[in-house]
Amino acid sequence: MKIALPIETKVREFRGKLWLALNLVENGHEVVIGNISSINNGLDTIEPHIYFGDSAYYRPNREELYRQIQESGGTVIVIDTEGGVFRSAEAYKKRLSPKILRYVDYFFAWGERPAEIARQASGLQDERVRVTGNPRFDLLQPDLREIYRTSSNNYRNRYGKYILVNTNFTYTNPFDKGNIETEDDDKIAYQEDLWKQFTNAIESLANDISDYNYIIRPHPSEDHDWYRNEFRPYDNVFVRYEGDVRSWIYEAIAVIHNSCTTGIESALMNTPVFSYRPVQNQDYDLELPNIVSAEVTEYSKLQERILQTSVEESGYEMREDQKERLQQYFDNVDKRSVEQITSVIETQNDLAQSSVEFPSKVPSKQLVKRVSTALIGIQTTEEILQRLTHRDYSYMRQKFPGLSIEEVREEIRQFQNIAQAPAISVSKNRALGDVFTLTHDSN
Repeated sequence: MKIALPIETKVREFRGKLWLALNLVENGHEVVIGNISSINNGLDTIEPHIYFGDSAYYRPNREELYRQIQESGGTVIVIDTEGGVFRSAEAYKKRLSPKILRYVDYFFAWGERPAEIARQASGLQDERVRVTGNPRFDLLQPDLREIYRTSSNNYRNRYGKYILVNTNFTYTNPFDKGNIETEDDDKIAYQEDLWKQFTNAIESLANDISDYNYIIRPHPSEDHDWYRNEFRPYDNVFVRYEGDVRSWIYEAIAVIHNSCTTGIESALMNTPVFSYRPVQNQDYDLELPNIVSAEVTEYSKLQERILQTSVEESGYEMREDQKERLQQYFDNVDKRSVEQITSVIETQNDLAQSSVEFPSKVPSKQLVKRVSTALIGIQTTEEILQRLTHRDYSYMRQKFPGLSIEEVREEIRQFQNIAQAPAISVSKNRALGDVFTLTHDSN
């Protein structure tokens, strides 16, 4: 079967989806992986039997996409990108639109708790909601996290001993100031207060514990330039978005966050992790990342804990109650998500013999873009389109700055070194740009 694995945010999703792709190829499937926009606009040439969607949140273009895939004979499977961390059951139900789910064949939940909510909210039959975990969290298990070692060593060589600070203030520091994803003024005011106290604490740490460097890692949807400007006077503070955040976590002395998934990732990687909560609001804070971290509410205590951690240089271990709570939402804390997913895929083998026919009529502007992409590349094409149409591609490029065939092959080599991944043949779809086909290399 041909399976499509689109990626929206490269630094967050690429390695996890490549890990899933390698396991699917090992089972005899052909996998197409790459930029979500390029894959979605090229379904007529890809013609996947199975398409992995990233959300069931309602958007008109998502409804049209899933409908088109089903009506063309394909199968839609959703693994929600935000499917493990949410404020409440009611908040998560808002991500599960009945208009979207009617075109979803399987909903793969991160854990039993989100699966339970999905069954209640969606009306999907039990067999269509499967608890699989998310493949990118497989990579935090001790034998697989070695995938992050090479780049992590490079960061340690460049920055020495560092504290990693992960920010998550998308309402008060959004990339697009005219498109704030909430109309709740109280939420914005609360996050504004938290943001100021959080950034003030980092400035104080940079002064008070100046022996260390501080790496600020903004959320993909934040305005990164704000941090660059704010911390420009500090010689020991660096704003960096490059690479997978796990590579930064791997060698960090400690991680500081508030209500961020990286708190969970740090805990699972045994890196000392502190949730700094100078102000709190149970309606707006994300409970799970804070629960699995060491919670600190005062700056003096944060400073004390950082100093203590730097002296002890010991790892971080979750308590049993923290781990039990986490496993309700993250099924693959100590087992493999890819094994759960591939077992479901193997029940769909009859799809390989089914006919998948997508509409062959493609808008003329898409044909022009494909020809241009094949000739001069996707980035140059988008730069030209931006000048001609005044469409701003900068946010898309912040989330997906490009992907080369050499990068894909190098990541595969690293997986082969640590996990006995199969021999893989990689080819690039020149007309679609950042899209690659992975097949088993029989040579």
